Amino acid sequence: MDHAADAGDTDSRASASSRRRIGELSPVVPTASSSLHRDASHECRRILFRREIRSMRGGHLKVWHYFRHAMATPGWSASIHVVPGSCDDESNPWISLPDRCTPCWDPSRADVLFLAGHDWAAVPADTQVPAINLIQGFGHVTPGDPRMGYLRRSAVRICVSPELEDAVRQTGLANGPVLTIRNGLDSSDFPAVPASRDIDVLVLGVKEPALAAEVSAQLSFRGVHARPCTEFMRREDLLRLLGRSHCVVALPHLREGFFLPALEAMAMGALVVCPDCIGNRSFCREGVSCFVPERTAAGIAAAAVDALMLDGRKRSALLEGARASVTELGLVREAEQFREVLAGFVSGRFR
Repeated sequence: MDHAADAGDTDSRASASSRRRIGELSPVVPTASSSLHRDASHECRRILFRREIRSMRGGHLKVWHYFRHAMATPGWSASIHVVPGSCDDESNPWISLPDRCTPCWDPSRADVLFLAGHDWAAVPADTQVPAINLIQGFGHVTPGDPRMGYLRRSAVRICVSPELEDAVRQTGLANGPVLTIRNGLDSSDFPAVPASRDIDVLVLGVKEPALAAEVSAQLSFRGVHARPCTEFMRREDLLRLLGRSHCVVALPHLREGFFLPALEAMAMGALVVCPDCIGNRSFCREGVSCFVPERTAAGIAAAAVDALMLDGRKRSALLEGARASVTELGLVREAEQFREVLAGFVSGRFR
């Protein structure tokens, strides 16, 4: 996701023929000893999350989405251990759910663990509790990154893009099923789009500040007003800027699991320019939903100018393609697919 900016060196353009989706995994016959295979009269199954939140970034937001999915799934009870010292302002959504927050981290009391990023470091190596591992970036396939070592630990792994799943599979290290649930976008809290847009080009360069400065300079030379954004800002403020912009230049790293701001810009009705990002290839499609220029300042600036100069028909077609991508990648679909994963633990397919 946007905000999981891992770099890796695995070629994720591999054929998708070996990729398995939810529902295509070989069933596992449940055993009598399975702690999850309970009678319906018993209490809810417990899924335990863990987060250390220094600032509320996109990776945490996606874990929050999965927490909400678990809360809404009948037969499951979700709780979380928020590591002491985490931010405690309104940007942390778990602040509003004190009854769901557990002060002590005790994996043994859960039926399933939900882990992301470096959460594995807090899980004893000898734990017998089944785990779901959300993989959001290419750090998990980068030699020397501790997250790559965690692939050897048993879990059902959810990758946020098919390209990321390919890369995980290619390591040969993953212990357990590997599948894809593409990131869903929650637009329920998006601000209203203003009647008029006062920013010609918004350049999102938090991850590529030097490139953002070059692109902005190129645009200014061409007489186009560009507003570079190279500092982290609250999501609410970013969304408002997206709504004020005619064109948004999104600058992710090349190797990124899923760069969310490109999709958010589409949802806010802006024309999007986004150079190739591995995890975005399924929804950032040249001439269909956005511009996908070469990764150079000149190429990106030229694409932004082309976007601003589109005639009405071509502009409408591109915006319609972007809206289709937003609709396809909704949070409802993500929740439905995650419920299938949880059902797999109940049936004994996963353990």
